[in-house]
Amino acid sequence: MLIAFDIGNTTIAAGLPSGLHFGRLGLAAASISGMGKELGGSAPEMSSIDAYEPHLVLEGSRIIHERNIGRA
Repeated sequence: MLIAFDIGNTTIAAGLPSGLHFGRLGLAAASISGMGKELGGSAPEMSSIDAYEPHLVLEGSRIIHERNIGRA
């Protein structure tokens, strides 16, 4: 996903969108690295995202729904 960054005259127009974008990337990288350490993997191996699944949440919801069919 490519995000266009504005070159503007104010913090709102220029800095805020890029800060949000790179903040989210940093959060994802830190979360992945932390999970790797918790699971016993090395952080360098777990420090990047190798695949993109656009329907991951929908697939997970479907699996949960299928597991819960029949439960009241």
